[in-house]
Amino acid sequence: MWFEREKIILILILFAILSLFPNLDVLEFRGEESLRTLIAYEMFKEKNFLQPTVLGENYYLKPPLFNWLIILYSFIFGWSELTGRFLTITFLVLNAILVYIFSFTLFKNKIFSLISSLIFLTFFDVIFWYGYLAEIDITYTFFIFLMITFLYTGFYENKNIFLFFAGIILGISFLLKGFPSIAFFTFTLLGLIVYFKNLKIVLNPSLLTGLLFALFISFLWIINTANPEKYLYFLFYESLSRVDVNNNFDLINRLTNVLFFPILNLKQLLPASFVVLLIFISYYKTEKKINIDTRIKTLILVVIINYLPFLISKSAGRYILPLFPLIAIIFAYFIVNIGKDKWIKVFITISAFIILLRFLAGFIGIPIYMGKKISRKAIAEDIYTTINKSKNVAFDCYDEKVFALYLDLKLNKVIKKSSLSDDWYYLIDCRNKENLKLLKEYDLKNSKIFIYERF
Repeated sequence: MWFEREKIILILILFAILSLFPNLDVLEFRGEESLRTLIAYEMFKEKNFLQPTVLGENYYLKPPLFNWLIILYSFIFGWSELTGRFLTITFLVLNAILVYIFSFTLFKNKIFSLISSLIFLTFFDVIFWYGYLAEIDITYTFFIFLMITFLYTGFYENKNIFLFFAGIILGISFLLKGFPSIAFFTFTLLGLIVYFKNLKIVLNPSLLTGLLFALFISFLWIINTANPEKYLYFLFYESLSRVDVNNNFDLINRLTNVLFFPILNLKQLLPASFVVLLIFISYYKTEKKINIDTRIKTLILVVIINYLPFLISKSAGRYILPLFPLIAIIFAYFIVNIGKDKWIKVFITISAFIILLRFLAGFIGIPIYMGKKISRKAIAEDIYTTINKSKNVAFDCYDEKVFALYLDLKLNKVIKKSSLSDDWYYLIDCRNKENLKLLKEYDLKNSKIFIYERF
């Protein structure tokens, strides 16, 4: 029976991944996808790989590693919506594999490890959003989770090589999102110190050597940017904005966040969060005591300590994504070891239904969504056919930079802001310009975009 169940879970894991592909090329760039791909394209065309730019202007809010990876994938898949999305799906698969490896290392139980991976893949925010979009989060999740597993293994099993590599991964993850990586490293280390009551770990030579390498990796990049001090300043304060320490976020807002942020997270963690909640309710009614393994208690403490800064601040749920693999393992423990056979069947059934919904969303939902949505890509195509390709184009509508990206790809060159391109003939903007000749305008429902010619 267990062998058959293993096969069923493996099939569901495979189908969970495959469910992300239907009509992936039909879905236009969403959210920050266009920003990440635009930066990568400008890096590639301008051969400026150390200092990210947007519309030719220096960009300081994120380090460049994710953009480098998009460029790497462009050599395989070319430049389109799929380039960064295939990158994200690659790291989604790597996350699932790492969840399996780490959980199997903990308990040597294949069913437990497979369910851990399936839980991660079917988390609502993973399978319906971040698991396929060309955004940093899933790639960042892999490196932060890898760093946490190295810290845990090095600490728990007294293996110095893992502590060394934890420092190396910290340096790499810094190149993805900057200072939040240091926070995840510090809070994870704090959680391990608190649980094992061992402060000596912070003086471990292997850990300190790894941290020196992390510092070297970060320094080597930042010193070669256009303005290192400015870059560090923006990275630091952009990170602080995620926990909103300013006075505008008052006590009432903080208390509200304490109440509602966990509810948001429970939604993000569906369907597994629902199953685990039912398990706890059923055990509460029987008045049985739940005995939790020491290794799971350690992971729970690590999650809680990393979670607290977001709980007492004003921040979006996406920022706890790096904790999702650990939460998947914790949930799997409750389902397999507390809920046992009955709840394993329940979770497998619900997961199959979620995967079916994701296939339907891909095959049916995406075409319907794109049919109702004003197509930025179609407008960009029309702009391309309207303008004279031999004339230079400037772009001043940052909020609609997706147009710049689509036009970049069509024109095979980088379009810059008008202030950085003196010889432009066409200007694309989302504001009225009285001193320019209006060539065409497009209604985007909540805004408009205009093509102007110089007189």
